[in-house]
Amino acid sequence: MVRFKVPQFQRRDGSLSEGPRIVDARKQPWDGAAIGNGSNVIVAFDIYAWDGENGCGMTFQPRAIQVVEFVPYEQIDPTDEFEELDGYSAATGSSSWAADDDEEAPF
Repeated sequence: MVRFKVPQFQRRDGSLSEGPRIVDARKQPWDGAAIGNGSNVIVAFDIYAWDGENGCGMTFQPRAIQVVEFVPYEQIDPTDEFEELDGYSAATGSSSWAADDDEEAPF
């Protein structure tokens, strides 16, 4: 697994940087579908060495991506694992339980 993060930046001439060019297995322009985990891609990138006050390192900047095997990106709702319970409801602004005057609130 490889993960690249390419922030958009402003060049010295004022223009904005472009993201990597994405093509399918037959080198046709990508249709814009989000690429999911498990996809098989080939990445062409430039390597830049850098050093500064806090150390040195290398930056891998992707220039082009060829999608060989496509797996669609699926966004999973993390709340799918919860059960619906009695309690506070944002829809009504109230709870389904009420504390007696002699009892302390449960929190």
